[in-house]
Amino acid sequence: MKDQESFGEQIKRHRLATGMLIGGVAHSAEITPQYLGMIEAGFANPTQVIMGKIIGALNCAIMLDFNTPFPPDTEQERKALKRKYQAKLKRELKKK
Repeated sequence: MKDQESFGEQIKRHRLATGMLIGGVAHSAEITPQYLGMIEAGFANPTQVIMGKIIGALNCAIMLDFNTPFPPDTEQERKALKRKYQAKLKRELKKK
């Protein structure tokens, strides 16, 4: 396990622990479910305002580290992360 979870990992963990659906949290935070999914997967870098809305929708406390650079840093890392997210999304859609 990593020393510190990313913002997306933390909100996903809180959302799943409370049984909230991604659509409900997104609606409460006034963002799309797709955008929230990208944040949870680490593909999107939300503003502090959006972070606050998500935290409010989840009614939880989140530890934020603004000193950690947002990955990925290179085009190759971005492409690899995108492929990983798309494969994960396909697996989750097959479950439904």
